[in-house]
Amino acid sequence: MRIRCFFPMAAAALSASALQADPQHLEIEAGSPGEYVVSWDGVAGRTYFIQYAMTLADPTDWSYFPVIESGAGSEIEWVFAPTEPELYLRLVYTDVVVGNPGLADFDGDGVSTQDELDKLNTDPFKWDTDGNGIDDGSEDFDGDGLTDIEEMNIGTNPLIDDVADVTDDDPQPEPPGTYQLVVTGTGDEPVNNTRTINTPINGPSKYLVVVAVDSDEFPEWTRDQSEYNDKVSWKVEADFVEWQSGDLEVNPLHQDWLDGIAEGRSFRGYQPSSFVLVDVLELTPDPGGSQPSVEVFFDLTVENVGDAQYPTTAIMALIPLDLQPTPEMIGSLGDEVESNLGVNGERHFVTTKKNAHLNDDFVKFEMKNLSNEDFDQFLEYESDGQSDPVDTRKRLVSRGAAAKKTFEVKLRDKFGGGEIDKMNVWVTWATLGIDPQHSLANAFFTGPDPDDASKYKQGADIRFKADYLPTSLFDEAADVPKLNEANETLPPGPQVLGANKRFDMSRQVDVVINNVAQAIQNADPDWADFAGLDFPENPIEANDDEHSLGETTPYDPTVSIATDKDVPTQRLGTNLGALGDQYDVDAHFREFARVNIGDRWYMASEQFEVTMSWRMLRAQGANGPEWQDNGGSVQSP
Repeated sequence: MRIRCFFPMAAAALSASALQADPQHLEIEAGSPGEYVVSWDGVAGRTYFIQYAMTLADPTDWSYFPVIESGAGSEIEWVFAPTEPELYLRLVYTDVVVGNPGLADFDGDGVSTQDELDKLNTDPFKWDTDGNGIDDGSEDFDGDGLTDIEEMNIGTNPLIDDVADVTDDDPQPEPPGTYQLVVTGTGDEPVNNTRTINTPINGPSKYLVVVAVDSDEFPEWTRDQSEYNDKVSWKVEADFVEWQSGDLEVNPLHQDWLDGIAEGRSFRGYQPSSFVLVDVLELTPDPGGSQPSVEVFFDLTVENVGDAQYPTTAIMALIPLDLQPTPEMIGSLGDEVESNLGVNGERHFVTTKKNAHLNDDFVKFEMKNLSNEDFDQFLEYESDGQSDPVDTRKRLVSRGAAAKKTFEVKLRDKFGGGEIDKMNVWVTWATLGIDPQHSLANAFFTGPDPDDASKYKQGADIRFKADYLPTSLFDEAADVPKLNEANETLPPGPQVLGANKRFDMSRQVDVVINNVAQAIQNADPDWADFAGLDFPENPIEANDDEHSLGETTPYDPTVSIATDKDVPTQRLGTNLGALGDQYDVDAHFREFARVNIGDRWYMASEQFEVTMSWRMLRAQGANGPEWQDNGGSVQSP
């Protein structure tokens, strides 16, 4: 390998007054195996370039390495690994001050310095590198019909004819659930086709209407000066009334097709597509009438002008816009609930906060009938929630906290924006505890039963309170889900009396027999059932709530607050048992809130634990044997 460095270099040889030969010291030395290090003193404010030649037979035949270095008053090093047996280098610079030399356009040909070095292999200091009178940016070096600047803007290679790779069409069949009409011009005579679509009255009320145009005349024959200017016209009617219509010539779409390549834009397999109409058609059928559907009529005409070899195709599509919970959400994490304002209200989905029993992080929604490509091109979500990283049609709404969360789906701003649909997601949850107006410390009672002189009783008057969030869920003066009504289905388990509303408080019990005299057991016909009570496995199943004693809902009398009452009591006959007999039993209660959404019940709170300890002893009293308190209590862990 033989490498030589040359300097100085006459500025005239470059035909650029801004570029000068570098009279500075330039050194080259061997580095790692196969590599060389070029170094020089970089003067502050100068921008340096390295040129190379394989031979000196032609003193003007110098090319640029894709290297731009800015001087800063210190040594500059550049490492390269040549493959040619002989190589000549020279260093040139400019003192023209620019902010970023890579983005600068020193010769005014519309191409940045870095793009000239990296993509075009042209001289960044010559407006017309090959001297044919056309600036480097307006050249079409690969002859594919696009200028160098156009190709760099859309991401194709300006030196290779690869435009066909991004303009070849692959027509696709009509996607399920949607409707389309495709017309291709095949000659000078206009080609017309129509389609009538009957949309069911019980289906979505909003439809996306798209008119897209693709032409084989692009890019070579769609510039302004082209004589081949195909024509497209369309009309959309709804129930025999014109909704929108239009007509156009395709040549003015040239720049939009360029933008479409850069965006990767296609429609139904036609690429690039220009969207000449994207709008929302809202149908308002009369469900109470005799009309079974609303009729939508498409009329589409394409005229190929001058040369049938390069046809133009137009596509009309009608896409139902249907925002729904994903199928696995319904009846699993919640359900959509009718507004309390009826058909005039907004849409509401109700779920519970993430908990140990339902620990999904998100409720998921999706726009049905659209592909990811269609959704990304035409629609977007706004406000609460986040996009699914895999499927952009889906919206994920967190269940991490009790709150009202709202998101909208809308047309993208470039198509005029505008809300298409909105979903209110209500994440509800209650915090349970003892009602502070009825302290647990004052709940315990023991002594002769004032209502039955033949009994001694011991128990507790326990008052529970549930604080629900969000409080706005229960404001019936606003637009909220209709939940203040009878439940749709009974909750699980045998104890369902009193559970006649959608919001319910109930409890589970587990009985532990410590020491109970046999005489007491024999006297109680339900003893076996009582002693066998265990916590149900289903966390929302109750086995100790056979009435609605003291229970209120979060609607009445206090908004967002519900209450429940339990009075676990044991009564022993005053003449029952022998001296020394005991009644020593613990009942562990788990109070909880639940809500009926759709046809399923959901846990709406953590379980709140209370233990009732009955401790009674048969002892000698002033008037003979009697039952006495032996340390009974009620407490919450």
